Amino acid sequence: MKLIDVSRELNIPIEKLREWVENYEWLNPDAIGEKQIEIIKRIRELERNGYTLAGIRRRLIEEFGPPADRSILLRIREELRSLLTFLRSDDNII
Repeated sequence: MKLIDVSRELNIPIEKLREWVENYEWLNPDAIGEKQIEIIKRIRELERNGYTLAGIRRRLIEEFGPPADRSILLRIREELRSLLTFLRSDDNII
């Protein structure tokens, strides 16, 4: 599901969702699934109840565990792209 679709479905301004993506590592705009929707709903609820950014982060850690280290995933993706480029250039293996 795309961020704009989530915005429409949950009636949350797209700017607010983008802000949350920037502030909360649990959210990945490229992979919004059921768990991501659950986290977005929880962030909205906590924010409405007056929690600060730090308070929301603490609650998300308690409820969903620590966020995945996206830097590692991004590095792996780049290495896989590099490997794919290599394989495609080597006598058209792929």
